[in-house]
Amino acid sequence: MTFGSDDDDGDEGQVGPGKPRTVLELIWGEGWSLPGGPERVDRLIAGLDLSQAQVLDIGCGSGGADIYLVQKHHAAHVTGMDQDGERLAAARRKAADLGLVDRLSFAELTAGVLPFGDAQLGVVCSMNSSGRLAEDNLARESHRVLRSGGTVAVSTFVAGDGGTSSPALRRYFELAGSAFPPLPADQYRDALRNAGFSQILETDQTAWYAGVARNELASFQGAIRNEMVELFGQAVAEDATAAWSTLIAALDRGECRLLDMRARKP
Repeated sequence: MTFGSDDDDGDEGQVGPGKPRTVLELIWGEGWSLPGGPERVDRLIAGLDLSQAQVLDIGCGSGGADIYLVQKHHAAHVTGMDQDGERLAAARRKAADLGLVDRLSFAELTAGVLPFGDAQLGVVCSMNSSGRLAEDNLARESHRVLRSGGTVAVSTFVAGDGGTSSPALRRYFELAGSAFPPLPADQYRDALRNAGFSQILETDQTAWYAGVARNELASFQGAIRNEMVELFGQAVAEDATAAWSTLIAALDRGECRLLDMRARKP
């Protein structure tokens, strides 16, 4: 689908070079396929000094957050990884256009071993494909590639009261085409602990994002509606509106939460 989730596995629609690839790019700008936009990144990495850090972003999509980490948060180098080759190509083009190829690189995310040596990175983050970090192997791989004292930072929807059994929440992820519906928070904690991480800190961002989601929905229904229909078609515009409406309802009822989790490699 063309909503914006980098776990999407559907049709990208009829978009051409230089055109927004997702409806979220119409709100947040080129390369941004992250609900909540730049502030979601700011909240996840608040207090981290990236100026000397080699950063890995798992599920980078078209690279908007990675460019932001370099330009706004002065990361020394960011490697974005994703399964979508077209989005990676778009990220590389944008990095070249901005003259950032010495500080940004992009690679395909595959199952198995991350393409880094032991204790090579300072930060591993995931904002769109966080479900993958709940898989023990990738959590262990993240631990392996981090230096001692390094940080893993995850921003993800987690199951709340009623979890994914909620009809409204199931409908949202059906519409969004996400391969990773929200898992219980305990599953993330257990994966991180079992991988060897310590000092696991959690920040509930639900109230903040519920307000932002209402603004995103208002844009879908108003300011960007005509452009969204022109680029992606009436069906996508209607599905995006329905998806955000059901997600907001699920957040309000406590059926899911947006949670930031950070942990340290001893």
